[in-house]
Amino acid sequence: MMRIDKQLFAEKLKRLKGIIPTSGMVESLQGVLVADGMVTANNLNYGMQVPLNVSDCTERFFLSQKAIDLIQRLPGGMMDIEVGEDYSVQIRIGNISNKFSGINPDTVPKLPVIEKSEKTWVDAEEFLTAIKTVIYATEKMHPRQVMAAVALLAEDGILNIVETDSHRLAWYQMEYLEKMSLIIPTDAAQQLIRANLTDKLTIHDNKNNALFETADCRFFTRTVAESYVNYQMLFKDMQNSNLTVDKRKLIDALERASISADNNIVRLHFHDDDVLTVKAQSQYGQFTEDIEVDGPKEDFTIACNVKFVLDALKSHPEDVIKGVVKGPLAPIFFKNESLKTLFLPVRA
Repeated sequence: MMRIDKQLFAEKLKRLKGIIPTSGMVESLQGVLVADGMVTANNLNYGMQVPLNVSDCTERFFLSQKAIDLIQRLPGGMMDIEVGEDYSVQIRIGNISNKFSGINPDTVPKLPVIEKSEKTWVDAEEFLTAIKTVIYATEKMHPRQVMAAVALLAEDGILNIVETDSHRLAWYQMEYLEKMSLIIPTDAAQQLIRANLTDKLTIHDNKNNALFETADCRFFTRTVAESYVNYQMLFKDMQNSNLTVDKRKLIDALERASISADNNIVRLHFHDDDVLTVKAQSQYGQFTEDIEVDGPKEDFTIACNVKFVLDALKSHPEDVIKGVVKGPLAPIFFKNESLKTLFLPVRA
């Protein structure tokens, strides 16, 4: 029998909630495995383990989603869990008792085995912030897996975290002493963010899988076996900025323009006298707004998807944005010390 504080156990189960499939034919995936002092959820694409922190726990059992739902609704206190010879699971707390049918824990798919070696750690919160910053620039589903993925590419003491869907790209840099080349699916990256990792994070991998590990969590994901785009070449000639703009003023103008934008298309007209005119039109009306910029000293118009512009602007923390604009059909770049973003114009 296992005895554990109900609130503590419920919190661990809550962390795993996003991993558990809500439907499907494989019963052994629709719940969690309790074994070897860990609670494990696995959906075959990615999985997570959190330690039980219960001494002398030798029980091995599978908790179905129904059992998890009950535990979340139980009152506080010490909870007893007893496993029957038929793999049934009896849950007791106070005067409440519920017995659930179970399955053989040995039939639950196992997480991949990844050999670990001594690795440099990174701050987990900084790492997750970096992924949050760039994740807008990719898709959850795409015909090419690499366009629905996050690239983690490290060399020369720098970790490059890159995402692109071929129409836009975000590239974040942070310090990292190891060499690494990993590409993980976007949905796994989103779940990794939700895992709320803290403290020291180490990253391990084998040919097909990656492990992100902290003291209180182990997150596994399959990797994408494709070569990544040569993103650095896109920024080769973009060292010198020719655009400086107040981020808040431009965001406000774009959000107002989006109300009248047909198919989310806005036009950015750069004047040679450091004025930017934001334009939009549709059956609902026409919108124009002028804002002051330190611009390219040329007169031209760029048509673009207003969502792409807003996402890129909002990913930068600074109040003043620096960038590069070279003409009506050239990519638009925004950049700061650690983040570079670009998006392509549209033909309209």
